[in-house]
Amino acid sequence: MKKISALLLFFWMSYATSATMGICVHPDSMKTNPSNIISLVTKFNFKSIRMDYRWSDVETHYGNYRFEGVTEDILQLALRNNITPLIILGGSNHLYGKGRPWDDKTQLAFAKYAENIAQHYSNKKVIFEIWNEWSLKHNYDPKLSDFKNLDSATAYYNLVRIVSPKIRKYGGKNFIIVAGGFNPTDKNDQNWGSQLIKMGIMKYIDGISVHPYTDLNPEDSFVIMDRMQASFTANNNGNVVPLFITEYGIPNRIGTKYTQRYTYTLAKRFINEASKRSYIQGIWWYDLVDDGNQISNSEHNYGILTQDMKQKEISQLFLK
Repeated sequence: MKKISALLLFFWMSYATSATMGICVHPDSMKTNPSNIISLVTKFNFKSIRMDYRWSDVETHYGNYRFEGVTEDILQLALRNNITPLIILGGSNHLYGKGRPWDDKTQLAFAKYAENIAQHYSNKKVIFEIWNEWSLKHNYDPKLSDFKNLDSATAYYNLVRIVSPKIRKYGGKNFIIVAGGFNPTDKNDQNWGSQLIKMGIMKYIDGISVHPYTDLNPEDSFVIMDRMQASFTANNNGNVVPLFITEYGIPNRIGTKYTQRYTYTLAKRFINEASKRSYIQGIWWYDLVDDGNQISNSEHNYGILTQDMKQKEISQLFLK
């Protein structure tokens, strides 16, 4: 099991810490251009931008990889402005079927896609997250499917084991690789993550990514993460397991206690709790702009800005 050196921890802390906030961005739902997106990221003092670079957008024909369009434009602008991209490697590709890359053939194809992205950003400061929320059931999944079991953890572990070396060879110390993308406050999700640690996933990555969505208050949420992280470290031969909070946010909900003022207060408490913990290597807030205009749909109301780019109260937290 590899040890995490002081030098590598210092490198991480230089651009991915709880004090250096990141932001999640969905350009498809934003009515603006890449330049304005980067201007907003800079305005609110975010030092990293988390985005999907979907497999189906990169490999549109077998073995043919392209890097163009809005995603590419935003990521290149981010790099030029010293904003670290966190690239989510994921999304199914119709060329290889629907859903997760489960079998060996599809995982090898996915690894090739990941390798081409890594080569494209060779030696740049980039964080890669291998798949987004593998253990979470999606609309396209069969009704009775379970992605929090041992078979699922084994398949995901194998994917990370294959993909990680393909990425590493192009980045040196500039690349950081994280994996997991599960919810530590969900017992079944946490057990799924624990299986990955016991399998030895830390041999291939630099940290575990977590998405701690919950109705618990921030203080209680971090108590759960403290216990989980200590358990993970114990099962990693005592070597520290860093956590990257690559996705977390609080939606406004009309007619509930989740007003703009309450959301601001919860966010402030969450960030404060994270800052007390050295094992937290960063937070990527979800997200920059509301994904829609339906006030009754919480999924549309996570942004620090509304769809028409008006600032919510929570946005003031990041201007300070």
